[in-house]
Amino acid sequence: TFGLALYLVLLVPNFGNFLKNGFLFFGSDRYAYLASIGIFYSVAEVLRSRAFRPTVTVIVCLLAGVTFAQGFVWKDTETLFRHVLKQSPHATAILIDFADALMRQGRFEEGKDLLERAAAQGFAPAHINLGTAYRARGEETMAEEEYLKAIAASAQKSEIAPLDLAGYYFLGTLYEAQGK
Repeated sequence: TFGLALYLVLLVPNFGNFLKNGFLFFGSDRYAYLASIGIFYSVAEVLRSRAFRPTVTVIVCLLAGVTFAQGFVWKDTETLFRHVLKQSPHATAILIDFADALMRQGRFEEGKDLLERAAAQGFAPAHINLGTAYRARGEETMAEEEYLKAIAASAQKSEIAPLDLAGYYFLGTLYEAQGK
């Protein structure tokens, strides 16, 4: 019980980190790294008892096998993003991050398709990223349209956060560059 209590005590300060910028991070393992010391302590205590050794050994071996298999999902960024999108095809954060990774590799059309999927969900940052991608390619009319869509999507929200004003910022920088 000490180990489990230690786990919870070390995890509690991170509970506020599960909601950031409108995203729910329910599966971020980084919050449990330090807290896992409590779990390891509990496993060590159970292993000291000869009665539970075979059971704990089997469980540890099973978890090691699952961990090894999961390592193939993390082979590279693209493999990871494709795996997550199979599980959650409408995950806007993944669609946007994967699109950014593809565009950095010069794969504009693939990245644009992912951003359009995220934007179809009414997600303003996807429109901003699309606008920025169009602007980088010199397609300023398309960029302007996307920034205006981002502003419209933000206006639909019942509460506006500071990040919801980004559409105005990017539209303003575009107009400034055009001398408007």
